This record gives sequence, structure tokens and C-alpha cells, in this order.
Amino acid sequence: MQASTDTIPGALRPRRVARPLLWVIFTGASLASIIALAADWSWFAELFTHFRLYYLLAQGLLIIAFLNTRRYGWLAVTLLLAAPNAWYVGPYLLPLVTSAGHAAPEREGTQVLTVNLSFRNAEFGKVIDYIEAQQPEVIVLSEYTREWQAALAPALADWPYRAERPRPTPFGMAVYSRQPLRDVEWLDLGVPESENLRVALSNHGVELYAVHLMPPSSPQLAAGRNRQLAALAGLLAKSSRPRLVTGDLNLTPFSPYFSRLLAATDLSDTRRTQGLHVTWPAMPVPVWIPIDHSLADPSAGVLDVRTGPDIGSDHFPLEITLAPAS
Repeated sequence: MQASTDTIPGALRPRRVARPLLWVIFTGASLASIIALAADWSWFAELFTHFRLYYLLAQGLLIIAFLNTRRYGWLAVTLLLAAPNAWYVGPYLLPLVTSAGHAAPEREGTQVLTVNLSFRNAEFGKVIDYIEAQQPEVIVLSEYTREWQAALAPALADWPYRAERPRPTPFGMAVYSRQPLRDVEWLDLGVPESENLRVALSNHGVELYAVHLMPPSSPQLAAGRNRQLAALAGLLAKSSRPRLVTGDLNLTPFSPYFSRLLAATDLSDTRRTQGLHVTWPAMPVPVWIPIDHSLADPSAGVLDVRTGPDIGSDHFPLEITLAPAS
């Protein structure tokens, strides 16, 4: 009997650790989910919306644990708080299920490559090698500086059509293209010294919006980004051409501001049928979120959207495939 009782404390240690950890996970996921519900009223609360995927994963583990321990009251609370997260995140996880066992479709047609260079990034060769390997028709470059302009101009001679405004800040912009760019227009989205561009792709009749919006890291910057979103929505609503918006919007599809942009413009999030495809941060920290986007009309002919490799920036590039020009 003594040998049996001596083994009990050791057997209970994992349970003693698991119970506090379970409540830490429950408390963190619950509080974060509740705060995210206040996104319409607080810039700080809106930051919590961007990580709904991780709350949902944690809540999935909690649901299993509460079912196993028959804690049905806590299970009900978890299910209630998980519902908004599942509403936003679920459509982006569904392609992972529906495409299981199916080969990825071959990509054909125009490649629009969207790259946030990072204005402090000096990995010029890595970016050039990646672009040359991809051979896109159109390249959208944000955080475009004089240093990047000097490095890329001779290397990308095969993309002779260019619209560019380098800046020493993160808000320079450039579009390189193999096909002529028509109706080039630099856009005023209500925030000075932030470059955003509209061009028509001559071979496709698509109106391309290359954008990089403000990061919502303070009340003032969040207000600036929301002002840019409203101005962008107004411009998009007036266009009669097939539209493609790409770039760093500094928000995820899980924010109410993203939903409003789509509702105001009748654009679709083309990533939604492809999966989540996170783009930031490009580092081995498992809190990746999708803040670089491809929004388009069905008539723009977007066939495929996916994330590219690490190229030295803090963002992964976004690879967009358009249907071949008719």
C-alpha cells in the first residue's frame, strides 16, 4: 500500500499544472474575445480583432477540455465567446478542408507581385532574385526608398514601365510593369506624405490600386488609416472598370473596418477562397496575420492568391494570378 500511495503525488503533478494553465488560457482567450467586440468604439480594441484565429484555436482546446471534464457552464461561455471569432475566421479555414486531397491548381496568366520591401531592409539581392524567379508582369512595391530605387532600376530593366515615388519613410510606392501603364494617378487619401497609386493595366483593362495605409498603432494613426479607408472606398465606388486593390492595408479580414470596405465597394476578398495566407510578421513567431491583401471584382479575373517566401522584409510577398488577357 505504501508504494502505491507514494506514486500518487507524482501522478497528480501534471493535473496540478494543467488546471491553472487551462484557466489562464480561458481567461486570456475570453478577455481578448470580449475586447475585440468593442472594435467599433476603440482603436485599441480593434487591435484585438486581428488575432481572432488564435483565440479560436485556444477556444477549440478549451471546448475539448470542458467536454472531457463535464464543465458545461464554462463550455457554454466558451462557445458563446468563440462564435464571433468563428464567424470571421471560419470562411478562411474552410478552403483547408475542402481542398484536402486535391492538387493545387496550376497557375497561368499574369502575375501581380505585391512586395512590402521594408524601408530598412537591405536584402536587395534576395528581392531581385525572387522577382526574377517569379517573372511577374506587374510588381507593386511599398516602403520604396531611394536606396531601393537605385538597387532595382538596373536589375529590373525588363519591366520598363514604371510609376514611382520613393520616400525615406515607410510610405514610398512604385509599380513596375512589362505592359504599358495608362491613366497613372497618385491618390490623395487624406494623409500627407503617404503615396498610393491608381493605374490602368493596358493589356487587361483592370484598374490597379497600389496602396499602403497607416499602421493603427496609436489613436492618431488609427484615425488616419480609417480616413484612408473611407477615401479609398469613395474612389473605388466611382470606378467603372474592373478593379484590383493590392497592398498593405494594415488591417485583417477580421476587423469591422475591412467588412465595411468590402460592403461599400462591392469588392471580394480573393484570398477567402484560397485560405488565410498570412503575410506579417515574417519571423518565426507564431502570431502571423494577413494584412497584405488582394481585393477585386469578379471581372478582374483573379485566379489565385498565395503568400511568397521570406525575402528579408518583415512582410511576406503576395503572389496574385490573373486570367490571361483576352
